[in-house]
Amino acid sequence: MKRHFFILLLALAFMCSGATYAAQKEQLADVIKAAEKEGEALWTCTLTEEEAAGFVKAFQKEYPKVKVTFNRQHGGEAMELLKREYQTGRIMYDVVQIHPDAMYEFLELDAIEKVSWADFGIVPGLIRYENRFVGVFEDPFCILYNTNLIKPEAAPKNWEDLLDPKWKGKIVTDTRPSGFLRLTGAWGPAKVLDYLRKLGENKPIFVRGQTQTISLMASGEYMLAAPFYLHSFVEVGEQKGGPIGYNLTNPLPTEFASYGIIKGAKHPNAGKLFLSWLGTKGYKLMDGINWAYSVPFGGTKKEKLYKGITLALPPTKQQVPDTDKYILEMTKAMGARK
Repeated sequence: MKRHFFILLLALAFMCSGATYAAQKEQLADVIKAAEKEGEALWTCTLTEEEAAGFVKAFQKEYPKVKVTFNRQHGGEAMELLKREYQTGRIMYDVVQIHPDAMYEFLELDAIEKVSWADFGIVPGLIRYENRFVGVFEDPFCILYNTNLIKPEAAPKNWEDLLDPKWKGKIVTDTRPSGFLRLTGAWGPAKVLDYLRKLGENKPIFVRGQTQTISLMASGEYMLAAPFYLHSFVEVGEQKGGPIGYNLTNPLPTEFASYGIIKGAKHPNAGKLFLSWLGTKGYKLMDGINWAYSVPFGGTKKEKLYKGITLALPPTKQQVPDTDKYILEMTKAMGARK
């Protein structure tokens, strides 16, 4: 009797999965038809032109009737511009990336479409903020160092190591503490602010901008930087042969790059098609373009690297009600401003 019941459950599960797949296929077919009629998807994010080109080429090969036009935008100014465009109704893009520091601002504006992304077969782990975003890529912060100036075995490996007095006046850190903001998700504001006060006693070197700083590190200008993007190591170290090493901390400050369809987009179906493709197939290409941006599952290099590491994602609204105020507190705590 039990065996028959088990077989019945399996049969029902199979039938349900088949029905779900059929519904997904039908919905995708409808979106493809509408997307081809629109003919174009306008995409903006923080990837470089070279990085984005690989995704555009692969998508166009599969969907030649839908042209993807890419334009790079990054930083706080880009978010302010995107917000003004939305508020004035002069929408310039379809698929947009929202920076973590501006996330709650856009959520409060209700500026991003809610889409049942699971219906398109997108990996559940990539669906974020109640179906508003697809986290196609992941961008962690780590400790970077010049391997000519610091031996790998001597380089700081965790947050406490950076407080050692021997690194006084030698640690480069960004005046905009985005890495520490993400660390707040795991530690909470009180612990992070206490840590930053201690770090401030080590007299860090304050800079703004990361790519140029790591290029200077490669030339010997700096020996140690934290928290800095892992992709800086790949771009300057691995790809250009610079003497740059890295250590992943635990917890590891990071965030998934959140892509969504902005409300009022001129080509919403083409945007959905492109973003659903990124969330089911496209994201897998990142391991061969810049593995620092790939997601930590699905057999990627990161999946193995992250074993045993806790990811520290940006704090919730409950943890940090006012992000701008908190960022100011952090910069003052570490001594970046008075």
